Amino acid sequence: MLVAKVFLEKGCHVATHHHESEQISITVSGAVLWHLGEPGSEEYRDVVIRGGEVLVIPSNVVHSVDTLEDTLIYDILSPIGPMGVDSQKS
Repeated sequence: MLVAKVFLEKGCHVATHHHESEQISITVSGAVLWHLGEPGSEEYRDVVIRGGEVLVIPSNVVHSVDTLEDTLIYDILSPIGPMGVDSQKS
């Protein structure tokens, strides 16, 4: 299991990605817009998660994030694996 403390500034975009790991994302403060599933598919949905809320993303579900406010998140990935923010370009 990997636990990561992630701070995202307002306006940050985490590009579309997926990973083998199941992800639990705990938003401590702020607000983010999650894009879940393949765009254009029946499973696709947008979800706003605010401070105090939790999102569970099953293994291999395509997702991306747009930050609506400065946001602090704890991401838990199991098993340990790369996170989407790891592949972001500066």
